Amino acid sequence: MKKYREFLRENTKTPTKYDELLWWLEDEYEWDYVESEGLRRTRFDWRDGGISFWLNDDMTGEGQLPERLKDKLEKKGVKIYN
Repeated sequence: MKKYREFLRENTKTPTKYDELLWWLEDEYEWDYVESEGLRRTRFDWRDGGISFWLNDDMTGEGQLPERLKDKLEKKGVKIYN
């Protein structure tokens, strides 16, 4: 399965802030599963797929994150709702 970054590089010339954040998040943690739910939302599963976090292109996130990532995402401008 291609990472979103690889797909985007093949299909667009200018990545958005959302795209760059997705790339960073994919590399920052060993996720169990990452799935794009359309062009505006991506789900990140962890703890054997039992816990999920959704990142939206409006720079909001929903769900649970590994604790060490929450502060980093907020510093990058993401508003997180649990």
